[in-house]
Amino acid sequence: MNTHINDALQALLEIPEGERDADVHIMIAALATTLAQYGLADSALIAVAASQPDHPELKRERAKWLLEVGHVAACIDFCKLTLLETPQDVVLTTILMDGLFFDDNFEEVAQTYAHFSGIRSLEMAVIATRGMIRLEQPRRAIEILDSHLNIDAVMPDAHYLRAQLAFFENDIDRAITHLERACTLLPTFLDAVNQLIHSYLELDQWDKAIPWIAQMIERNPLDPEQHLRLAVAYEGLSQIDKALMSIDKAIALDPDSVELHCAKIGFWVRSGNVKEAMAPLKALVDSKTKNPIVFQMLGVAFQYQNRWENSIKALKKALELGGEDPIIYGTMATAYLALGQNQLAKESFQSAAKAGGGEDFALAASQIVIQSL
Repeated sequence: MNTHINDALQALLEIPEGERDADVHIMIAALATTLAQYGLADSALIAVAASQPDHPELKRERAKWLLEVGHVAACIDFCKLTLLETPQDVVLTTILMDGLFFDDNFEEVAQTYAHFSGIRSLEMAVIATRGMIRLEQPRRAIEILDSHLNIDAVMPDAHYLRAQLAFFENDIDRAITHLERACTLLPTFLDAVNQLIHSYLELDQWDKAIPWIAQMIERNPLDPEQHLRLAVAYEGLSQIDKALMSIDKAIALDPDSVELHCAKIGFWVRSGNVKEAMAPLKALVDSKTKNPIVFQMLGVAFQYQNRWENSIKALKKALELGGEDPIIYGTMATAYLALGQNQLAKESFQSAAKAGGGEDFALAASQIVIQSL
């Protein structure tokens, strides 16, 4: 995108200075500010002020310039003064709210949004929403954004922000809808794309995740995380050969990653090839690694062989090494159940729930209590 902006700027700069009118200088200032060429933008704005001081875009571009170069307090004062003359200027009001937000003055952001009720825009609503979030008022944030945003809006940032609020509400479907819209509008919006992929994988929507992962790999083929994600999606579709090919690519990119080697071992274990998995697992253990994931995976592998005591020993080692995954406790509980040690199984499920494992583990612990009555 910046390439196109730079091309446009160069085309304007080819116009001889004596032939540039105020409109040309304004366009130069706007493009130069976007490209962080602040000296050039400043010179262009000075030229406009000299030739046409009442140009309608001059004060807006000067306000943008002040904000971009980091003169936040000057920008705020400039906008407030100018808005006394043109109180219905949406652009200046939006820049003022941006400045107040950057100045961490969230209360005044909210007050400004409330004051200019007659000229509110989606851009203003997004800033006000962010202010409300910083003021820890998420419900009010949702009200403000929902009063302006519909699914057809062409502002990726607004859809991404609404997705975050939907996650807060635990409305996953709505979150994904807005993430999909943000990514469709701006496929290079990497935060949104990564979160969309993560959401698809969490919901086992493997076929939806794959095209977006493929785009990320095309953008950066040297990112092992995306190859791992692709492997997870292919495994979900039972395309094991493709999954292993993808994880092998990830490992080739980061051969020292214990996590990636454990991920490959996990594929072998889950596909029933425990014997294939044990040799690389033993090699990792023999390497004196302090990574808890190795022992967590070892505990899982032992369970596939019905070696319950060995599994518990490995999982306890994972916890000793600082493992925090609630699944460690859940896996340990499964081993205790297989050994008929229900009290220890219940305690492990409870530990899993406390470690952030959610309601499923708490319900599993309750089920053990019910069965023992």
